[in-house]
Amino acid sequence: MSLLSNKTAVVFGGSGKLGKAIATRLHEEGASVVIHYHANNRAAEALAAELDPSGKTAIAIRADAMDASQVKALYGQAIKAFGSLDIVVNTVHPPFDPAFVADSKEEDWGRHLDALKSHYLISREALPQMRAQHGGRIIYVSAALAVRYGEGCSMYTTIKRGLNGFCRTLAMEEGKNNILVNIVCPGGIADAQTQQGDDWDEMAAEFIKKCPLGRLATSEEVANTVLYFASPLSEGITGQTLFVAGGEIML
Repeated sequence: MSLLSNKTAVVFGGSGKLGKAIATRLHEEGASVVIHYHANNRAAEALAAELDPSGKTAIAIRADAMDASQVKALYGQAIKAFGSLDIVVNTVHPPFDPAFVADSKEEDWGRHLDALKSHYLISREALPQMRAQHGGRIIYVSAALAVRYGEGCSMYTTIKRGLNGFCRTLAMEEGKNNILVNIVCPGGIADAQTQQGDDWDEMAAEFIKKCPLGRLATSEEVANTVLYFASPLSEGITGQTLFVAGGEIML
């Protein structure tokens, strides 16, 4: 039997490169998968068709993750389609360019604050169903920039570090309900960079120099780590962070 047979997984940001790898890996292990998207319907619907052309075990659903009613409705559709809500994975964070604090604008902060709000809503709206089921998994894809620093990334680091703390507190609150909350932190993803430009290239090169493996992680390697937290292999583990960073981060 596959690791995730008879489980339902919702992958927020499933239309992106990393989200696609995660949704694909969970589906390979037997989960019925909801691929969330906000604007990129073509990619989400193409992935659903690729995973299961019949639509019986993979569907794409649109929602604004900053709107509680839309997140709640998405979960309702997932439960109607597949019967449960067992695994929630959040990869959502808007793209941004590095900006020094002195040069930043309030709207720069707004992008990152949106990510904070969306994670709160994604978690909050999942909890009633998971509590009713007496269990569930919430997995947040964070970043190594939550614990190490790069010029121009103060806002991103602040939000990621804050969300890591949010996840650990949520793990404490929901452990008695058998809801496990864990964090996957890529140090950088070689094949899924949403940001482009010289600043990012230079930063990535510096990070790679510090990696014992001499490279960034791949989307598939991050997806395998998400699978671990989603599966029975990680029963008894909550409030933890795994760094998929080629050894760059050792805590």
